[in-house]
Amino acid sequence: MQAWALPSSLPSSHPLWFVVSVVSLTVKIRSLEEHMQKHQKDKAQKRHLLMSTAKRKKMLKNLRKINYDVFEKICKELGIEYTITPLYCRKAHRRLLIKKALCLRVFQEKQKLKKQKKALKAAAAAAQKQEKQGIPESPSKT
Repeated sequence: MQAWALPSSLPSSHPLWFVVSVVSLTVKIRSLEEHMQKHQKDKAQKRHLLMSTAKRKKMLKNLRKINYDVFEKICKELGIEYTITPLYCRKAHRRLLIKKALCLRVFQEKQKLKKQKKALKAAAAAAQKQEKQGIPESPSKT
């Protein structure tokens, strides 16, 4: 791993501020992970570990938006695997699945009725048009 020779007191407007913050958080996370291996019941440090991980993930997300090349380089050098989380994923319950199926069935039935109504209107309009032209609907034999 390359040694980063940047001061830790960079102003937040500096272009490499994200990089330094991500590196320092990664170092902190790795030391906390080692600590958690030895002291598994230390809840306070576990909380700090989770908060630091969330903070680093947020910073990586922002860095990815701002400068993708630097983001890739940082992830590669630090050995970080960045995975994009889905926006929202709700576990499907049986009740929800049944409700969805019912809603879908009702929607399809409604579409079918609309189509039939439209076809009847079109047939009525065509019959009316034929009557206006003077053509009888069915020729009668007299």
